[in-house]
Amino acid sequence: RTVVFRGFGLTGDDRENPWLRFITDVRSEKIKHLGSREEPWVEVCWYFVNTREQFRLTGKLLVVTADETDGDLVAARRRQWNELSDAARGQFAGPEPGLP
Repeated sequence: RTVVFRGFGLTGDDRENPWLRFITDVRSEKIKHLGSREEPWVEVCWYFVNTREQFRLTGKLLVVTADETDGDLVAARRRQWNELSDAARGQFAGPEPGLP
């Protein structure tokens, strides 16, 4: 499944362990395949065409939605939203992914 890498994140006491930030539309079918809090392990792959290298990272996934209650994660989610361009935010206002 494809998600969009948006940078590195840091929250609260976790400053020594930066995490990768990705975004995707929670209305999409892929969200069901990305893991859960009970089974959070995922693998991320990056392929660099020019060097023909692939990097694979395995880690725990945490999906942060509008229902999140952890203050640090809510703040990180809001920061991410504010960093998006108007065009990028507009994609989340369109029809549900997978629909015409």
